[in-house]
Amino acid sequence: MNSNNESYYRELIDGLSISGNRRYLKDSECLEGLINLSGNDYLGIASESSIQVKFMEWLKEREFPSLMGSCSSRLLCANSNYYSLLEKRLSDLSQKEAALLFNSGYHVNTGVLPALVCRESIIIADKLVHASLIDGIKLSGAEFERFRHNDIDHLKKILSRRANSFKKVFVVVESLYSMDGDFADIEAIIQLKEQYNNIILYVDEAHSVGVYGHTLMGYCSYNNLLDSVDILVGTFGKAFGSYGAFVLCSQTIKDVLINRCRSLIYSTIIPPITAMFNLFLLDNLEIMRSRQTLLQTKVGYFKHLGACSHIVPIVVGSSQNAIVASQTMINHGFYLLPIRPPTVAEGSCRLRLSLSSSLSDESLFKLVKIIERFYEN
Repeated sequence: MNSNNESYYRELIDGLSISGNRRYLKDSECLEGLINLSGNDYLGIASESSIQVKFMEWLKEREFPSLMGSCSSRLLCANSNYYSLLEKRLSDLSQKEAALLFNSGYHVNTGVLPALVCRESIIIADKLVHASLIDGIKLSGAEFERFRHNDIDHLKKILSRRANSFKKVFVVVESLYSMDGDFADIEAIIQLKEQYNNIILYVDEAHSVGVYGHTLMGYCSYNNLLDSVDILVGTFGKAFGSYGAFVLCSQTIKDVLINRCRSLIYSTIIPPITAMFNLFLLDNLEIMRSRQTLLQTKVGYFKHLGACSHIVPIVVGSSQNAIVASQTMINHGFYLLPIRPPTVAEGSCRLRLSLSSSLSDESLFKLVKIIERFYEN
């Protein structure tokens, strides 16, 4: 790279350093001796070696070859019964007509909306939807408007002003927001949806699938609202401690995605062994159900700090404040990284506690005391 180009990018990095927003890749070895509160292993599945042992025994019983790679898109030569079995299980558990497997939540959110919009579409999204959804909205090329976070009255006003001017109206929300840890009022959104005949409700349940619902299908399922959700997104990379993602939808929508969703068509599918691990968990629901209850008990210890869920934000203001707060937590034995722009808005930097059912009572009590001091200051 020539010196002019190199200096441009060096100035960019220097600017991030000065503002306190520069990021670094850290080896997982830095977690040694610390309790990880920055990941998304909500039910402690990823860190539980005994589950891996049970899975390998489960595989042997089925004489399944441990295929580590798929080496192709499903539309070429990688499709197999392993993926179809997983999709059938997801469909049965959710009682939705169809399920479609993806590589990640990012692949879903950047691919589905561009595949489904038409020229006469508008997308109306909550102000705080994930960056992957914003990217998908931009890729779709559709007209786009945002409503204030969890402000149903604002959404109602936008719909009354604009919905009748479009053939398709996509309302896009998350059931549980990853940075604020609060829930969308899905029931109220459904009531608005029923007043129109052109609304498609898209709900990202990345942080609630696995954690909520007797069948692990998330917050909407837990509240008996899934029938009214047109497109539901779930992931295996968080509460399931695995990898991959899925869409729950109608068979017609699934057929459209198979034919038009670029992030599905042009991606090598997850390894068969990963798909089978996800199926193993869905075939052994009791592994996760007991952990769901345990996690909710631990969330209860943070209710007096305003916690709504297993995601607890501790807002500290500036990027520099977040860096200092993070180091304080690390000094006390908790690995908790600062959340800074562009992930959150300027002035709302925070620590994001990601609670896990595997957190011991001793560590839990210690953590509560430390966090209470942040509020006192």
